[in-house]
Amino acid sequence: MKNLIKSLPALGLALAASMAFAFNMPQERQGVLKGQLSNGTWEEIPEGVSYNCTTMSNVCTAEFDENDDIILGTERPGVYSRP
Repeated sequence: MKNLIKSLPALGLALAASMAFAFNMPQERQGVLKGQLSNGTWEEIPEGVSYNCTTMSNVCTAEFDENDDIILGTERPGVYSRP
């Protein structure tokens, strides 16, 4: 028990160091974020503007490159709507 009490500070530091690596930082955008409207057209979503993605049947948002092509892997399911 005495050995355990003496090693608590070291265990606390080890726990804190491991927890620092456990959390991921949000990824930076690769391109321009756009939301798909109900008529199928895409609308640019400015940074900091809130939006909703409801139901999981369609593509809600995706990121587009400088040629206005969808960047693969950035599609998010749902139905895009502005609050």
